[in-house]
Amino acid sequence: MKKQLVFSVMISIIALGLLSGCGMNDSHHDPEVFHVSFISSVPTQLTEEMEAYIIDVLGDDLPSDVAVNVNLFLPSHDRLTIEMIDRQADVIIVDEGLEQLMLDPYYLTPVDQFSKAVDEALDPYMAVDDRTGEEHLFQLPLRSESAFRQAIGYDLPFDLVIGLVGTSPHQALGEKLIESWL
Repeated sequence: MKKQLVFSVMISIIALGLLSGCGMNDSHHDPEVFHVSFISSVPTQLTEEMEAYIIDVLGDDLPSDVAVNVNLFLPSHDRLTIEMIDRQADVIIVDEGLEQLMLDPYYLTPVDQFSKAVDEALDPYMAVDDRTGEEHLFQLPLRSESAFRQAIGYDLPFDLVIGLVGTSPHQALGEKLIESWL
């Protein structure tokens, strides 16, 4: 039992070290692929359908030389931590409950421009960016009445939260997706 505790603490320290500076400016984004990662209760067997849906939503805004890749993972703090360290996703969607782990101004791009599109208090999705000292909206909720939730047609056990990864080379595509899904 004591060995497991020591091992868990050591893994946590290593993960925190990685998150706090080791390689945080590095990204593994592919400029030829628009990556959307779900760490949520969205059924994991919907990868192909979700890719087709995103291509349809983006329409003519999706450059012909950019592919769409969707990853669907079950909700997990560990998986979200790996995604945040890896920085391959351009847009990330999580189950509500994981959003506080994802609420990181060093990881996400502010999405203040969408604040009026959501009819609810957005305080839980805001944070102060230590680099500027300014508070910004970094995430947006995708409630059951959102265009995305209506389009997928699944009754999910949790609401979803979406964020745009700050190092993404596909900021405009991410913003278009968010605008279409709210």
